[in-house]
Amino acid sequence: MKQCRLNHFRMPVSFHCRAGQTHTSRTRVVASIGCVLVFLLGLLPRVAESPATGGAQASAARGQSQLPAVHLTLPDDALLAMQHSLRTGDPAKDHDPGGDKPYFDGIVVDGDSEPQRCAVCLRGAMFWHHLPEKPSLRVKIKKADQRGGDRYLELSRPEDVLGLKNWLPLQIAKDLKLITDQTDHVRLFINREYYGVYLRSLRQGEPLALVNGRMPGTFYKGDFNGDLWQSVAAWSVSGEGAAPDLAVFERFLRLLRAPPTALVLDELQAILDPESYARWAALMIVTGSVHTDLVHNHSYFFSPTQGTLEAIPWDCNSFGVHSVPETPVDTILHPVMLSMVSDPRWVHRRNEWIMRLLQSTASRARVAQIVRDRVEVMRRDLDDDQNLGDLRWVDGAWRYDPRAVSLDQARDDLLRWIDARYEFLAKYLADARVFVESGADGSPGSRVHVMGSAAVRVQRRNGTPVSLGCLHAGLSNELFAFRNGPEATAVAVLYAAAAPMTYTLDARAEDLVFTNALTAEPAVVESGPQRQSAIAARTIHPTAFALSPVGDVVLGPGPVDLRADLLVAPRQRLLIRAGTTIRLAAGVGIYSEGVTLAEGTAAAPIHLSPLDDRPWATFALTGAATAGSLLAHVHVAGGSVGNLRELRFKGMVNVYNCPRVTLRDCEFGRNHLGDDTVNLAQTEFQIERCVWQDAAADALDVDLGRGSVRDCRFIDSGNDGLDLMTSTVLVERCVMQGSGDKGLSAGENSRVVVRDSTFTGCKVGTELKDGTSAGYERCRFLGNGAAVHLYQKKAFYPYSGSACLVECEVKDSRDTDLLRQGRARVTLVRTPIGKVTGDGRGIVVEEEVPAHWRELLQLKIER
Repeated sequence: MKQCRLNHFRMPVSFHCRAGQTHTSRTRVVASIGCVLVFLLGLLPRVAESPATGGAQASAARGQSQLPAVHLTLPDDALLAMQHSLRTGDPAKDHDPGGDKPYFDGIVVDGDSEPQRCAVCLRGAMFWHHLPEKPSLRVKIKKADQRGGDRYLELSRPEDVLGLKNWLPLQIAKDLKLITDQTDHVRLFINREYYGVYLRSLRQGEPLALVNGRMPGTFYKGDFNGDLWQSVAAWSVSGEGAAPDLAVFERFLRLLRAPPTALVLDELQAILDPESYARWAALMIVTGSVHTDLVHNHSYFFSPTQGTLEAIPWDCNSFGVHSVPETPVDTILHPVMLSMVSDPRWVHRRNEWIMRLLQSTASRARVAQIVRDRVEVMRRDLDDDQNLGDLRWVDGAWRYDPRAVSLDQARDDLLRWIDARYEFLAKYLADARVFVESGADGSPGSRVHVMGSAAVRVQRRNGTPVSLGCLHAGLSNELFAFRNGPEATAVAVLYAAAAPMTYTLDARAEDLVFTNALTAEPAVVESGPQRQSAIAARTIHPTAFALSPVGDVVLGPGPVDLRADLLVAPRQRLLIRAGTTIRLAAGVGIYSEGVTLAEGTAAAPIHLSPLDDRPWATFALTGAATAGSLLAHVHVAGGSVGNLRELRFKGMVNVYNCPRVTLRDCEFGRNHLGDDTVNLAQTEFQIERCVWQDAAADALDVDLGRGSVRDCRFIDSGNDGLDLMTSTVLVERCVMQGSGDKGLSAGENSRVVVRDSTFTGCKVGTELKDGTSAGYERCRFLGNGAAVHLYQKKAFYPYSGSACLVECEVKDSRDTDLLRQGRARVTLVRTPIGKVTGDGRGIVVEEEVPAHWRELLQLKIER
């Protein structure tokens, strides 16, 4: 009979499936006893850190490790019951009663966290995730116990001895600013027994978006669920899942089903961010991942403030799990890649990212050092892990083999694979060859056939340019099979070979100089009689694509009536002259993806207003090319919201994804329909001497931003004067007056410093929530309903809010000076307050600013 230790008592234990199924050991007892004991065990102080017996368990359990530990306390027979359910349960029910992967109640201690009640189940689709000696697990923390962090822990057994072949690609992905699931190594203990090194990751959802610096949006996973390319119904959808987001993904799938033409590819790349996808593809190529194929392992993210889908590296199985070092670069395993490689401009950009990785972020020396360092960090834990193994393709099937080599040999094998892969990629990138023909009948032109893998740059020998400066390489229409390993049964992948692309140039052959567009080395130039190639290209000739508009778009001075949307491309500038009055028809907007300079003056401001009594749409700036934009002495009123392609702007004035923008001496009047008068998202900004008057809801909303707001006034906002989400903001000498809700609201882990500002006549002067820290110096809170309010809205933040008030004045609050709810912390430095409502704990009175607040209060945002 299995025993469960509880202090000095022993008794038989049953295990209880959360889904409602009960299984017992030899001695039948009430099913709930197991859960009760599990709960009590979890409450024991550091129960999982007690010394364990046995060499492997003892050294690991004593904490002699640099890896964090996850401790699970489960009923004794829970893991056996998981295996039983896996064999006898209904896969369609999964975690439900009678399913093949039901949940079992337990207790989890994650690192230094307090014990939390949880439910635990098997995870993963493949057999090696379910091996009983070391199963992959999903831990779902009870809502009532969640104390910050994601509610889910995904614990996966590594698929290689070192646990690096899925971890290492994601470290490189972070450098590439790709979304990752934040995978890292942990030690797992179950009922004090050491189960070895695991990979811990986050589930897809709002916490994952925010930790990756993205606004909340929708995640899509495609994995063994019918035909992924016919409908979004075949994909697992998480996150926002809004109907417009689903419609975007349906259009994405429709374009993938269409034959690739220049028009289709332009439309596709308006939905699938080509730059992000080039980085994703370069990562897969450099690390040798061919795991994303026709039927599984696809993951994408869409946020309406970005307007494009991003590919997410997921379960990469890189560095030799599925591929040899000589696996072709241009593998084509699914419709997304089939479409994208038809655009030679995108292929060249992808190759530029491969080159950049090889030379910097993922250079051979850097990756090798990461491997060596990580093995040393984990050496003790890996040595103690009795269930290490390698996933291998043997005799036409996947097999998980126990460790047969030393850690040093496994490390050296990995380093040899990396060396061989990098040598192979270097040869691919160096393959720049051209075949040059003189023009017919003595014409001054020439024909150039690009023959290799790399694009070439061309100019005249005297240094002057030709009509086409970069000649892109092509890829074959026919796909070839490559056997990914020495065995006759090795997995085959399909790839495209180099195919000639032909260009007509306005210069004689003998006057041209060609260089590799990637390496800048001289290209190989062949000459002689014309050669006919038997290889047909799938590549669309670059001249077939529409050219992006260039040049300035100038409005004013004087009156300008807009009856249709004004679109400004990334390579254009929008210039609005001082003294311009722009009247916009109903539903009409201005959408700029280039630098925007609206430079009014005090004597000649710029006005944006309705053409009639109906609201116009929006004035929106978006994208990296808007860096350096300026709005000065611009007066705006009467707008609402608008869309640019898949981007959804929720304010009358919007700046999204801009590296640097300035708003100076502007006035914003009442807006219509939208949540915000001005919305800044994923933007760095400076705002000076601006006024918001009579906003319909929030006056200024900042999401994932960084910047300063100085000498501004927010008067009679319908909702919040200034609303911050996951932002770092310095507020100085501002007035929030008469806000219908909060004068300043900050949440989702924002960092805020407010100096010399006044909050008066607001329902709530300032409100902090969800992990936000805010310092107030010499601020006045006069006649508000509640002066300061702290509370918790989302459980994945560790506390509600944290405030430090230094030499502030709090007077005449109608309801309370301080309303504290949840796990809130307030420090008062020479700031007397009167009425406190809610939990009075966590309030500290100091004469001097505590050390832990000084760093935040010294926050500086340069002008």
